[in-house]
Amino acid sequence: MAASVELLSGELRLLVYPEVGGSIGAFQLRREGAVQQLMRPAVSGEISSSGALAMSSFPLVPYSNRVLGGSFEFGGRLVRQSPNMLPHEHPLHGHAWRAPFRVAYQEPSRLVLDYEHTPGEWPWRYSAVQNFALTGNSLSLTLSVENRSADPMPAGLGLHPYFECNELTTLQANLPLIWRVRDFVPMALEAVARGSDFRRPTKVCETSLDHCFEGWDGRAEIHWPDRGVRLRVTSDAVCQRAVIYTPKGANLFCFEPVSHANDAFNLASRGNRNTGLRVLAPGEKLATTTVFSVDS
Repeated sequence: MAASVELLSGELRLLVYPEVGGSIGAFQLRREGAVQQLMRPAVSGEISSSGALAMSSFPLVPYSNRVLGGSFEFGGRLVRQSPNMLPHEHPLHGHAWRAPFRVAYQEPSRLVLDYEHTPGEWPWRYSAVQNFALTGNSLSLTLSVENRSADPMPAGLGLHPYFECNELTTLQANLPLIWRVRDFVPMALEAVARGSDFRRPTKVCETSLDHCFEGWDGRAEIHWPDRGVRLRVTSDAVCQRAVIYTPKGANLFCFEPVSHANDAFNLASRGNRNTGLRVLAPGEKLATTTVFSVDS
């Protein structure tokens, strides 16, 4: 069983598993003897087999979502990535979520983890850092990536939290644009129809989505009426996109703040300028902060 690090602050408790992709294993509100799960708790019996996929949340670095076909062109060369979640054919979510992080700093309510990537199929050296901090009623998580190679590197960031839901659970967020997909391939960016854009609280478990939304204003709210708990999710301007994933019959969903569109590498190589993809010069860093605040 992988070791965890516990952070405590007031009524909040956070469990982080550095060796399992630097993933969160539990984010809880403890009040009057009751425990409320603010993210889907780790499935302990599946950690050894499923790794970060069994966790509450994991980091997306140096890209989020899929690289279609496992290849893209950048800087005049072809970059190939092997599948990392078989039998799924497209590599997903970068590399750090499948690698151990190192504990760089720790105190009762704060934890800093880092990861160093050695060039291979991904031809650039980079480092990633996660800074977790519990204060008051909030978890603040800053994720950064730094290009440590001698050449420019394409990059993006995001978080992949899982949330429990039932027929009452709602999600509210301003998500005006959506990438329509065919076989996971982003085909067109379209306006979301009124009533389907989550501007009003929407029963998220009744939707069927695995899509990237654009134009997010960085604010979202998850409400569990039967628990009397709301969780506010706020991200900075780096993450102006969000992926919503609602696996059928699973009683959970993902709301993922991300910096770029799905398959942004290939979209950019085809001349699309609305991908959010960043190109980091040698020594340049990209960072984003997301805050999860409890209101109950």
